[in-house]
Amino acid sequence: MEGPRVWLPRSMVVFLGLASLATGPSPPPPRVDLSGTWMPDLNRHRRRTEPRNPDGGAPAVPAAPPGGALLLPPVRVIDQGPVVVFDFLGEDGRAMTSLRFTTDGAENLNPRGNAPAHVSRSRREGRTLRTEWRLMREAVEALSGVDTWTLSEDGATLTQETVTEGTRLRGWTNTAYKRK
Repeated sequence: MEGPRVWLPRSMVVFLGLASLATGPSPPPPRVDLSGTWMPDLNRHRRRTEPRNPDGGAPAVPAAPPGGALLLPPVRVIDQGPVVVFDFLGEDGRAMTSLRFTTDGAENLNPRGNAPAHVSRSRREGRTLRTEWRLMREAVEALSGVDTWTLSEDGATLTQETVTEGTRLRGWTNTAYKRK
């Protein structure tokens, strides 16, 4: 048995149709701002490496250093929307190295002196900045990987996860940073 039908005057149907067109799609959620100076939590740092081809005679996988021997620099993030800069800081608070990304998916090039150039593409995925990168020396890929930087819901923790692929090793790291 059908329920009662509701009849709306034609003018009301037209009004509701036009109102739905005028409001359009809902706006995108606000951009998550990763800005701040972030201190690594060494107790929450994890690392794993494995041979890329275990049967290929790859060298022994190096063990992770003991907790106190691991040196991870603080990170200053300057998030200006479409441009995000990561400064890895020395003991004196100055940038030892910097990486600049754009979040539009365009390729970015970060020259690094005599070291291989850092070539990447980045995009935002909710609370995460995802960067696919390659280290290139004279058009030859030395290493590739994916970095994800995710801001916690409360904005107090920035977590970096990196997956790397080299010719002989695969690696994974996960580091939590606390806001300074």
